[in-house]
Amino acid sequence: MNARLMTTYAEDWVSVPEQLSCEIKHTINESAPTLIPSTGDLNLTFTANKHNCGIRFLEHVQVKM
Repeated sequence: MNARLMTTYAEDWVSVPEQLSCEIKHTINESAPTLIPSTGDLNLTFTANKHNCGIRFLEHVQVKM
């Protein structure tokens, strides 16, 4: 690592905005549950936009199942 070069870059570093979080809950239909196949893929689509979430920059996404 080049500490001098890192210090030089730090002088002009542009910080990112404060971290925001958006949680979207998916309700499972108990009478017709979504099955995750043992092979192949399961595709689900969720929509979040600036009107219901307020996030303008995306760094990473976490999914909990």
